[in-house]
Amino acid sequence: MKKLIAWTAAIRPHTLLIALAPVMIGSAMAYGDGFFHFPSALSALALAVALQGAINLYRSAGSRISGSSVLTSRALRHGSILLFLLATSAGSGLIVRVGYPALLVLGLSVLVGIFYNTGRWSLARTGLGDLAACVLFGPVAVTGTYYAQSFEYNAAIVLAGTMTGFMGTAVLAVNNLRDMTTDAASGQRTLAVQLGKTFPQIEYLFCVLAAAAGPVAIYYLTDQHPATLLTSLTAFAAIPLIHGVFTREDTTSLNWVLGLTILLLFVQAVGYSCTWLL
Repeated sequence: MKKLIAWTAAIRPHTLLIALAPVMIGSAMAYGDGFFHFPSALSALALAVALQGAINLYRSAGSRISGSSVLTSRALRHGSILLFLLATSAGSGLIVRVGYPALLVLGLSVLVGIFYNTGRWSLARTGLGDLAACVLFGPVAVTGTYYAQSFEYNAAIVLAGTMTGFMGTAVLAVNNLRDMTTDAASGQRTLAVQLGKTFPQIEYLFCVLAAAAGPVAIYYLTDQHPATLLTSLTAFAAIPLIHGVFTREDTTSLNWVLGLTILLLFVQAVGYSCTWLL
């Protein structure tokens, strides 16, 4: 039982919603446009969830958040490798269907996952983790999911990806704000460590507002699906979270903001997906 609890803590199941959100939006938009392909949607979902889980385990191996008395770093890395292999297996079906674009996305995703927190030039240590997360779990994931089902993409799909990308970056901003001290001690030069706490606070504000503006930009571009504009109302739900980021410094409060930001990301994705189908 202790090992099960430790594995659950290391894989951080609540963050899997970050992986689910872009696949949901991409699939909903494909369905609304008449391109939905269930096997491809399922493969994209399995790929995204396995990849997120692998990244979480790898990060846990580095931070030892699970507790060395229960799980060793070696065990966590082995678990991460297993999930990377599962992600590759899930992506193989997309490679067969789509070809080299799926291979390119899969390869990029695995490389980002491996090098996010590995080596002295890792993304986390050089401050590029925010940009990588924004692109990978945003436009790449949404556009890739849509393309795997439709064999085409457009500007509206890419813009829809920015919503999950920005919200995912907002989650990372809170995480980096909370972990500034420990990251600095371990040599991880996140942007929060390099530029101070004001940067992740401003980054969080910008990302939340930019994500909320996404539906407005897409409607302006397409003049279709006006119901999706309701999704922008999530900006009002984010007000107490923004206040918490700017006024709280204790771990408990920032953990609360972190969890609710992930939930807000998922609610936004569900809302946009449902209103796109109206």
